Amino acid sequence: MLHRLCVRLQPRYLTNSVGGKPAASSVLSRTVSLAACSRRGAMAMPSLRRFFTTTPDNREIKGPDFWNGLTTEEKRQYYRCKSQYEPLDDVILWPLDQKIKRLKVKDPALLEKVKPVNDIFNRKVSLWQGDITRLEIDCIVNAANSSLLGGGGVDGAIHKAAGKSLFNECETLNGCSTGDVKVSSGHRLPAKRILHTVGPMGRNPVKLASCYERSLEELLKLEMRTIAFPCISTGVYGYPSEAAAHVALGTVRQFLETADNASKVDRIIFCVFLTSDHRLYHELLPVYFPCDPTPAAESDEGTAAKRLKTPPAAEEETEEEESTTAFELDSVDHLDSLESSPSHDESGRQALGSENTTATSAAAAADATVDLGRQSSGTDTLTAKIDTVLGEHSSSTVSTPEPSNSGDDSEESPTATGSVVPTLKKAFTEPARRAGS
Repeated sequence: MLHRLCVRLQPRYLTNSVGGKPAASSVLSRTVSLAACSRRGAMAMPSLRRFFTTTPDNREIKGPDFWNGLTTEEKRQYYRCKSQYEPLDDVILWPLDQKIKRLKVKDPALLEKVKPVNDIFNRKVSLWQGDITRLEIDCIVNAANSSLLGGGGVDGAIHKAAGKSLFNECETLNGCSTGDVKVSSGHRLPAKRILHTVGPMGRNPVKLASCYERSLEELLKLEMRTIAFPCISTGVYGYPSEAAAHVALGTVRQFLETADNASKVDRIIFCVFLTSDHRLYHELLPVYFPCDPTPAAESDEGTAAKRLKTPPAAEEETEEEESTTAFELDSVDHLDSLESSPSHDESGRQALGSENTTATSAAAAADATVDLGRQSSGTDTLTAKIDTVLGEHSSSTVSTPEPSNSGDDSEESPTATGSVVPTLKKAFTEPARRAGS
């Protein structure tokens, strides 16, 4: 405890004297010296003086002019996160994110609120889950309190990562009112600027929308093109997360639709930290920034063609229908040729004489048809249709026989016709059943 008291005292209490003699504060000075020595051995008083004029990593405190004058490459050596920063190229665009995860509007109540598709707007927006203090972009937004001197949540994380120099600069900003924005340098953050905004306590859509609007206006005034928003007012300020997300997405959409604002920005990032907020934005982003089901960008990567392609089940059904139709046409043509012969007697003799040839041709046609679509359900349908066609032909042939000139022919004709039908039926259906099994 004495050591903590020691490091918080100002130097004037440690070196105060009057006329070369210790002043009334000499007792306090000696107490502090003993506490420092007992804590760190032979720690001298000059080390305490250096503590109040340097940062914990022994660098002198820099002003905003110093930080604003550095290029990105020069500033990287001062990053608090060192090499663990996130460049803009690592933040995925919203259209690609939506297609990868196949996000759609599932709530029927939100279908009426879906905005028109605009590929230009969609390519200006990103959703990113992580630490906002590591984004290497132009501006990040700080959900601050009215004093701008640090607090909890994202405000405390930004002040801690930016360093003591941010606190010193914020003291000169004289606070901020609800819904307004104050600008500071990025200091030891990868971001170039920090836009401090004060959100409302509880539900206040007007003030919350003003936080987003004023931040985007400051972005344009600074002539910068990338910005990241945290979830404003959804922490200790108690704004419901879903209602706040609607305000945030709606305000950004309205900003992009106004004048030529879309051409003045490159990226607007919705940065979330909690998994629940990430899931919530995934549900609402397709409402305010819907994507075309077949965007041109996706076809370049080959994924659009895969999704537009007929599904395997649909392709098999199509092939099955085509094969069944071809089978029916071949069967009917063959039976019609039998009926169009000069006489049934002669057709019977020709059928008996060419029974093996007919069966072979029918089997070949059936095998070729089954190869086009090997489906068991197709085989049952095919068998039923063959039964119908062959049954009609058999009944018509047997019921109307013509008298023959000789007795042998009269006995041979019905027998010949009756034997052709089972043979054809077996030849057509047996290969299909084998393939289906």
